Order: sequence, then C-alpha cells, then structure tokens
Amino acid sequence: DEIVDKMMEIALTTLEGVNERVTELDGTIRQRTDEFEVRFEDAQFDRALLRARVNTLYRDRPDHCRTAMIMDREAMYSREA
Repeated sequence: DEIVDKMMEIALTTLEGVNERVTELDGTIRQRTDEFEVRFEDAQFDRALLRARVNTLYRDRPDHCRTAMIMDREAMYSREA
C-alpha cells in the first residue's frame, strides 16, 4: 500500500507539472498568435497603402508626362529667346 501511495503521489506531482507546462505553453502560443495577427494586419495595411500609391501614380502618369513636356518646351523657348 505504501508503494502504491508513493506512486500515486509521484503521478499527481507529475500531472501537476505537466498541467502547469501546458498552461504556460498555451499562454505563449496565444501571445505569439496575437503578435502575428497584429503584424499580419500591419502588413496588409502597408500593402493597401502601397497599392493605393501605385494606382495614384499610374492614374496621374499622363499628367506628369504633359507637365514634363511643357517644362521641356518652356526650357527650349527660354534658350531660343
């Protein structure tokens, strides 16, 4: 009986240790998951901003070309004058 009692005590102590470790791992995993989600959302936001900038530049490209042509023409006229 004494051996069985000692074995039960060891088993309970081991189980408590395992439960504590599982709880710690769960907390660590939850924290890392939360951090990943924040980084992922930030990356998506950054990507959306970049996409918006590219779209704006692409949409404004003809205007930039016209502006460059006007500036070149004005520079040419000023050299001729």
